[in-house]
Amino acid sequence: MQSLLNFTNLETIDLGLFLYVSWKTLCGNEQVNLSRSIEGIVTDNAARVRFSQSLIKGENPLIKQELVEVVKGGFLNSAELKLSEKGIALLEEEGLSISTGDPEKSLLTAEKIQKKELFYGPEEMQQIQMLEQTLQEEKLNAIQKRLQDNSLPKGVTVILHGPPGTGKTESVYQIARKTGRSIFKVDISESKSKWFGESEKLIKDIFTRYKSAAKKQPLLPILLFNEADALLSTRRESASNVSQTENAIQNILLEELENFEGIFIATTNLVKNLDPAFERRFHFKIKFNSPTLSVKQKIWQNKLSFLSAVQTNTLAENYSLSGGQIENICRKIMMQEVITGTKIDFREITGFCDVELFGGNPEVKRIGFGR
Repeated sequence: MQSLLNFTNLETIDLGLFLYVSWKTLCGNEQVNLSRSIEGIVTDNAARVRFSQSLIKGENPLIKQELVEVVKGGFLNSAELKLSEKGIALLEEEGLSISTGDPEKSLLTAEKIQKKELFYGPEEMQQIQMLEQTLQEEKLNAIQKRLQDNSLPKGVTVILHGPPGTGKTESVYQIARKTGRSIFKVDISESKSKWFGESEKLIKDIFTRYKSAAKKQPLLPILLFNEADALLSTRRESASNVSQTENAIQNILLEELENFEGIFIATTNLVKNLDPAFERRFHFKIKFNSPTLSVKQKIWQNKLSFLSAVQTNTLAENYSLSGGQIENICRKIMMQEVITGTKIDFREITGFCDVELFGGNPEVKRIGFGR
């Protein structure tokens, strides 16, 4: 690679811009505003517009040589520039250390995921097992090769949908643990910036950081968009700034998924609000149903092994609880036992169930956390 100060194939104006973006990056700014960056380099207004357009359209040598990337915003003056991985590597060859945030800090490694037994109905079990097999390294390599040989995107994209508390997120964790993959978890709230134009950049940056983290992992990690309802919902036709921003975010997400090469999993409780444009982006569409009677019995027995078969059957028949709600009740039971120093009885367990459903038998005496 060429020396930092020996760009014989770059015009002075392009070299000046690269050095400016490099300097701002070294100062801790991962992205810099495109318009402001070239104000001090190009003085003529018409020339400045032409120069900006050459960058945005990818015609500038800095873009063609993959030294700088353009992060498009909602408007021309909100577009930003950032060093590419190649540009960063060039600076590091010169002994200049770049700190743009450690993408691995967002990773949860497989060995840190606690083993947890989950219970599914027959349909969910079949699909979960197929997804788990797909993500086994040998199978995934074979699948991606076949997709690539047929000129198809080689990424694996999945959406898990269903009522709250049915085990969607925990299923992702357990699949990651079993297949030895790290999880790159995205906090959706971080993509909903209050500053107009920032959300689009944050979404783009999520995929950039994921790709950077993936290169350092022995196995391809899972990019998890948990509770992604807000990002996947139907696009709005309103002309408001909020609607335009949300639509821009979804367009970026659609664009990223179109040629995605990693493993992307989204979870949602509101699949009915899913924008039709996202439907074909997901290869696996796995529905999580509310637990059946037999599944609820298994969950109760797994969580509270001291219950008899009759008692677990009574709880499963009388209370329409999700797995998440049952787990919540079990946590309260453990806390109650620690506080009182006594073993909880079956009547008290039904009391917790009543409260979890915001109702129940008024004759049941409420105690501790049940009040």
